[in-house]
Amino acid sequence: VHIRHSDKAGLARRKIPTEDFLPHIDAYLTNGGGQVYLATDSSRVLEYAQRNWRHVKLIAQGGIVRSAVRKPVFRQGSHNRTNAEVLVDILAMARCQFMIHGYSAVSESTHYMNLGLHNRSVDLE
Repeated sequence: VHIRHSDKAGLARRKIPTEDFLPHIDAYLTNGGGQVYLATDSSRVLEYAQRNWRHVKLIAQGGIVRSAVRKPVFRQGSHNRTNAEVLVDILAMARCQFMIHGYSAVSESTHYMNLGLHNRSVDLE
């Protein structure tokens, strides 16, 4: 699951409510899915998921730069650090069997690394 929130500010960039992802996650789990990898740039999204998705075995990178406001993570701290963290998320998501996401170059890049995701993903935008 890839949820971006910190830099979705314009009219063309809809901020998908975090709760909109849950029906798709539940369908994945109901059909044999086990763990859910959550890639997000928002500390609020991670906290929401940990608090409200207790039935989900959630995996997420720890100790990375996340934003609690609308300031993008690439404007906080080292570009090298945030780039490396995003690359780890891309590699991890590319190893997933199914993907739920919104429009994002990060999400799109996982499809090029795992061509099976073209047919096994839900784009909520």
